Amino acid sequence: MPRLPCLLESFSRYAVKGTFHELIIIAPDQEKRSFEKAFVERDSEELLRTFYPHEVQRELGWSVLPFPVRVLGDSELLSAPRARYEALTPRPELTAGGRGTGYRLQMVLKLAAARVVSTRFYVTLDCDVFLCRATDARELLLDGRAIIQGESERQTQHRKAWWQAADDILQAKGCLHGGSVGVPHIGVTPAILSVHASRSLQDEIERLYKASFSEPSLQRRITLLTAAIADASQVPDDAESDYDELQRAGFNAMRAAEAAEMAKELAQAAEGWGDAVQDTILFAFLSVGYDWSEYTLYWVAACKAGLIDRYHTHSNETLKLYGYTGFNLDRQVAIGSLHKTIGDDFFDSNRTVFGVIQSLVDINPLLVVEKLLPYLKPVKCASRDYSCHN
Repeated sequence: MPRLPCLLESFSRYAVKGTFHELIIIAPDQEKRSFEKAFVERDSEELLRTFYPHEVQRELGWSVLPFPVRVLGDSELLSAPRARYEALTPRPELTAGGRGTGYRLQMVLKLAAARVVSTRFYVTLDCDVFLCRATDARELLLDGRAIIQGESERQTQHRKAWWQAADDILQAKGCLHGGSVGVPHIGVTPAILSVHASRSLQDEIERLYKASFSEPSLQRRITLLTAAIADASQVPDDAESDYDELQRAGFNAMRAAEAAEMAKELAQAAEGWGDAVQDTILFAFLSVGYDWSEYTLYWVAACKAGLIDRYHTHSNETLKLYGYTGFNLDRQVAIGSLHKTIGDDFFDSNRTVFGVIQSLVDINPLLVVEKLLPYLKPVKCASRDYSCHN
């Protein structure tokens, strides 16, 4: 987390008072206490040892935010132990070069956060994000609707497979036709999500599938799944309704081998699934090739429920949530031009609310901190005195 101080200091420097209600940090359970000591209790030893161990980080100062901080452990938002999600993570994502179970858990946690947010909207963040202009709520919420990045097929961070998986899982019947040229849609992190729309997505996943993943019907449906895809004629007459439901879910499109593999993995992970909820169900789909993302699920579910226009609007051409320069930077080019990139494309342009320099880019994160430093000069406030900001 070497760049977390930049994220925090950017909010200390640029957040307009009253725009953000609180910062919720979702940490692994084993690290929750460390985060609480550092950012809630402001324990200087914990801050220095764990989060500001390098001199360039300490030059930023210790961020005093214009809003309180709340820390949650990931188990407070997940329905199952981590081992269940690991069992359902596709093997390529667990092998060398894969992003692992944690990558997907970050996705479901961004959606699950809607259950603990007390405002109508919330902003999703990662450690490689930073605020780069003073922006108040009136620019982020136009007539009570949150702005979106406004991506399209010409410029997007989404893959077409993510849209298709979301449409299949939600049985949306092509409601969105995501990625079509000229149709603006949601981007990636950072994004502004509606609490109601996020909760509606989770409720819809459970409405569609919870019974299928609950005992005592689970083993029966595993058997049906394998039979239905291997040979529809083998499905017993008294199981036709179950088979029809599996067809509607899109399972019939999978090859027999994939179905058998899913049946095996579900059987291995089935113990205690009586209370399975949306995050476990989404991982089960992931295990057999439904390559969803949190934002494609959110947007397709909002489309299906008729919530897009209720909660979102396309930002105008003069203001974007983030710029694209920081995605997929070439390492050699980035090192030589990083300072110019940060200045021209983020802070000096005044065209983007947030900056992103992806942590996936192979650049020393402390170099990024060093280049951000001139733009994140600390705001001098008495400790925990929120009134002096903006």
